[in-house]
Amino acid sequence: MEAIVSRDAIRDLARKAAQAGQHHIEANPYPEFTAAHLQFEHDWHAAVLDLEAQESLV
Repeated sequence: MEAIVSRDAIRDLARKAAQAGQHHIEANPYPEFTAAHLQFEHDWHAAVLDLEAQESLV
């Protein structure tokens, strides 16, 4: 059974990790193979893409 984690909390942690330049494997605090772990990876990748898009506009 997985612990219930707020979707917003996962997204915020992933964005902070991406902004800090942390790799998602080291930054992901959720147990492997859980929904929260997978969602963190998805959100981290989305945040990295967003950061790269912002940098390309500068």
